[in-house]
Amino acid sequence: MSRTILTHTPITADRVVRGTVELPPQGTTDAPILLFVPGFKGFRDWGGWPWLTRSLADGGFIVHRVDLSMNGYTGRSELHDEPEKFAQNTFSHDLEDLDVLLDSTERWGIPPGVSSDRIGIIGHSRGGVVSLLFASEHPSIEAVATLGAPARGVSIYREELHEQWREEGYLEIPNARTGQVLKLDISVLEDYEENRERYDVERAIVEKPLPSLVIHGSEDETVSITEAVELMNWLPHANSRLEALETGHTFGFSHPFGGADEAGQAVLDLLTHWFTEELAP
Repeated sequence: MSRTILTHTPITADRVVRGTVELPPQGTTDAPILLFVPGFKGFRDWGGWPWLTRSLADGGFIVHRVDLSMNGYTGRSELHDEPEKFAQNTFSHDLEDLDVLLDSTERWGIPPGVSSDRIGIIGHSRGGVVSLLFASEHPSIEAVATLGAPARGVSIYREELHEQWREEGYLEIPNARTGQVLKLDISVLEDYEENRERYDVERAIVEKPLPSLVIHGSEDETVSITEAVELMNWLPHANSRLEALETGHTFGFSHPFGGADEAGQAVLDLLTHWFTEELAP
């Protein structure tokens, strides 16, 4: 049987979550499940994410890395080829996607006999915020790991951007890697304002204390490590910790993938040991 399964999970008539399930070589009966959520403008096959998730599978996990339904990226090109979806991508969409995913594990192609009682979630950057919020709402999630996640949400929600956003009806989001200029519709800001309490990370992690591993680069140029320290100060669970690595926002990974450096290997080792302990039978 193939170790890799491509998944296609419908959310609504015009929304679908695309994913890749990596299966452990030694069998799946006792394997815990990990969900991997990429960051803003990210996608599941970016850079080192396939290497990281396949390596976690080698360590005994079933790993499902996903492109959530509104990320605007289908994988048919290097660009976001559904910019109209990206323009309306909200936390509400992301949380709904993950909720449907965890109600659909039997459709992922995972062999019978796999227990879904031991599930962890990993998120990079914005995906880390989504992971923390989702874990606080979903009883199946038992442990969380974040990579370069902001404590105060995503920078697009800074107050100083709101006036311009409302005046123009959209916010421009350049992609430095591809040169593509994307837009966010005013509906994204409206969703945020209507759900401020739900999207409050501090409230979420205090209300449902979970073992949480915060991995952050001390040289992160996108999200300051002070945000990781703030996250750590909020986390109430005794089995939570912060691991600072001498690296940047993407932990030495680039696209296309050129191999893992010392920081990338450290991320893999930390995640493997953490989830092995926290999701033990």
